[in-house]
Amino acid sequence: MNKSEQENNFDRKRYFYGTPEGDEEFLLDILSKTDVKSFKTSSIPLTEFWLSRNKKISRQLLDKIDPAIDFDSAVKCFEYPVYATKNDNGKEKRIGLPSMTDLMLFTEKYAVAVEGKFTEPLYETIEKWLLKKSEKSEKPEVLESWYKYIEPYCNYKETDKTKIESKVVYQFLHRTASACYCSKRDSKIPVVLYHLFYDKDNERSKRDQEYVAKKIEESAELLGFNSDKIKLIIELTPVTNFNEVKERYDGIKGDLFIRMKRKEIYRFE
Repeated sequence: MNKSEQENNFDRKRYFYGTPEGDEEFLLDILSKTDVKSFKTSSIPLTEFWLSRNKKISRQLLDKIDPAIDFDSAVKCFEYPVYATKNDNGKEKRIGLPSMTDLMLFTEKYAVAVEGKFTEPLYETIEKWLLKKSEKSEKPEVLESWYKYIEPYCNYKETDKTKIESKVVYQFLHRTASACYCSKRDSKIPVVLYHLFYDKDNERSKRDQEYVAKKIEESAELLGFNSDKIKLIIELTPVTNFNEVKERYDGIKGDLFIRMKRKEIYRFE
């Protein structure tokens, strides 16, 4: 096993659950130490949704990718890292910080990069992200690496990049790049899944997520997603007990994952 393979295996053992190396309790212990702003942080409903006790409802979402996917055998990796790289004397060298995908699902056929959103707004465009750089910033090299990863799956031209960078959300680009990187490495089909949660009893919450969905669709179109090579799925999931959670858990942060071991936090329609 070469060094690259060893690193990939380490990453998977560190971040996935559903196997002896990392069960759901292990996952919740790890997530309790991450940066959680409040009960409204998207990682709370996203994690809850993909726990085995919600298999019935997550099964419906997996069917939109492929009804043949088995929930239990799918490897689920939360906070999964993918690095940008550059060629350094014939060797691939990591550059910058890794892109951390909320959840990577590895099945026999697919590599699914899941991005969860709840109350968080869309992040900045590629253009604005590039502007926030220091003199020693590696951002241009990181950006070219993301482009390199998606090229086999997207039909954009070099001349399209100016428009892409002024319109496309940077997070969407590196989330797509992560799916493509994992797919090429493991000979799978890449899927980018934006999982958008909203408060069922709040019409503004739903409209906000519909706006996010529209911008994501526009970003995929600008990047030239080739539907024969890469899939985009946008799922809007209503949360049915937002006010109950607010009343019970307002002010509680990472400890919500520990409580999730014993009882559900969010419920979904």
